[in-house]
Amino acid sequence: MALTREELHHLINQIPDEKLPAIGDLLSRIYEEENIDKEEALEIDAAKKRIANGEYATFDDVFGDLNV
Repeated sequence: MALTREELHHLINQIPDEKLPAIGDLLSRIYEEENIDKEEALEIDAAKKRIANGEYATFDDVFGDLNV
């Protein structure tokens, strides 16, 4: 189902104010994903491959000593 900008604006206007930050963050992420350069795309692909191969750091690995 394709939405027009007008329909999307209408939907956004129906969202409660307290949920707008989350929607704004989501839209920003979508925009950023659509506007990455080739180098960034290659880095993302490489990171996805490392994750698929089990090469990643857990939250505790990264922030464990900070007690967050």
